[in-house]
Order: sequence, then C-alpha cells, then structure tokens
Amino acid sequence: MKIIADYHVHSKFCHGKKNMTILEVAKAAKERGLKECAIVGHGFSHLGMKGLRRKEIAVMRREVAAAEKEVGIRVLLGIEANVIGKDGKLDVSHEEQKWFDIVLAGLHLGTYFGTSRILAFGIKKNTEIMKNALRTNDIDILVHPGRGMAVDVVELAKVCKETNTYFEINSSSGKFDDGDLELCKATGVEFVIGSDAHKLERVGEFSKAIKMAKEAGITPVNVNSTIKLKRKSS
Repeated sequence: MKIIADYHVHSKFCHGKKNMTILEVAKAAKERGLKECAIVGHGFSHLGMKGLRRKEIAVMRREVAAAEKEVGIRVLLGIEANVIGKDGKLDVSHEEQKWFDIVLAGLHLGTYFGTSRILAFGIKKNTEIMKNALRTNDIDILVHPGRGMAVDVVELAKVCKETNTYFEINSSSGKFDDGDLELCKATGVEFVIGSDAHKLERVGEFSKAIKMAKEAGITPVNVNSTIKLKRKSS
C-alpha cells in the first residue's frame, strides 16, 4: 500500500519537537516519498499541552508557502480541532475554520465543555457528540476515533460516509477492537492514513496503520492517499 500524503503532522508551533520547523517537516516528507503533507496544530482550547495560538497562524502560513516553494511538495496548513460542546461545537469557529486548508477534528481527553466540565461521558454520549460535530462542521478528517475516548466507531464511520468525511487510521496511536475496522469498511467510508507525527522521524511513518488496514481487508481502493478538501483557505 503506497501512501503519498500525510495529513496529520505536528510542528514546533504546537506539540512537535523543537527541530520540527515547517521547512524541516516538508523536507522529511519529501525524503520519504510524499507528495503532500499537512502541518496541524491542536485546537485553541487544548489543555495540558497548549493548543495553537491564533497569533501564530500568519507566521505559519508564510512558512508553509516558503517550504512548499523550496521543497517542491504541496504543504497544507491545518488544525486538529477539539469538540467542546454536546451539540458538536468545535473550539475553532466556522469563520476560523476558513483560515486553514484542512480541518481535522476528534475527541480528546481533558477537553473542557465551556469553562469547567471535562469531557468524560460514556460510549453512547461520546458517539452522539461526535456525530453532531461531523454534521455541523466541514470536517475533512475524523482523527484517531476511539483513542482515549470510547465511541462506537462503526456508527461514526456511517456518519463519515454520510458527510463525506475521511476516517483516519492513526499510525501512532490507532487501535480498534477485533472486527471493528472490517465493519467500518462495510459502511463504504473512505479511509485516510495519518502518522500523527510529533517527531521528524515519524513523518510519513505509516507501517502500523497499514498493518491494521491489511488485517481488516482494507485495500488501496478504500484508502485515499490524497484527499479532496472541503475548503479553500481565505
């Protein structure tokens, strides 16, 4: 299975190691045979480790453009948004989502609803919250479904199919119960494989995700190596 794009790569701006400048990430992606990569930061309200700062976005945009020109691959600016409301609200507003080329979103442990309540519901509630997010936002990729936050991944795969959202098989932390990926495949959802790299050496590292995909009978036909984006940055 040949993957030529990595849409889930962090940088020094947010959760990546200090040597993960946007230029170095782009160089690493090209060295590993990739044609596209997306530099993403966590949503603005991310706790524990800081989320992306709004004031840094203009700088990142300039560095993305410069890296793309120098390295010769497509480099996208993205956000890994957090769900912060039971209605599916993200910590990146609809207007702010237009600042980015690609929007990833998922449930993250330690994310607050409002100002005080930690997101810590059961499978049914978590699944409903994520369904609402998928249906009320233009999300390109649902990231690491089920990691840390229990959800019904098959139900989410159905809604991803409905909303033309890609379902990520995460190569850093992805894990599915036996048979779940096969059931997700049966929904007709389109998969994307992401490295979720926080170190340069992890950029374009897909071996774990490819292994999971193959074990589930997922073939290159089911996996989009390059994806159709829902927005153009403004």
